[in-house]
Amino acid sequence: MKVVVNFFSPFSRASGLIESAVEELARNYPHITFVKADIEKFEEIGNECGVVVFPTFIFFRDGVRQDNVVVGANRTDLEKNVRDFS
Repeated sequence: MKVVVNFFSPFSRASGLIESAVEELARNYPHITFVKADIEKFEEIGNECGVVVFPTFIFFRDGVRQDNVVVGANRTDLEKNVRDFS
């Protein structure tokens, strides 16, 4: 199973700006599960994953963290990483 976790903050403007791109990627790559993790609610997990900038996208395959990480609301980097991950 392929999963992309979007660690976001509801107070981060950048997190909101990238949301439409994430929704589009989820439609275009239905075999990848995209989930959102509000850092306010999942702070411990975010800390364990080294999240310090919002949004941060971390990729998992069969529960194992992959090297793919996208920090910030860079649509081009996110699209490339998702394409490579698929």
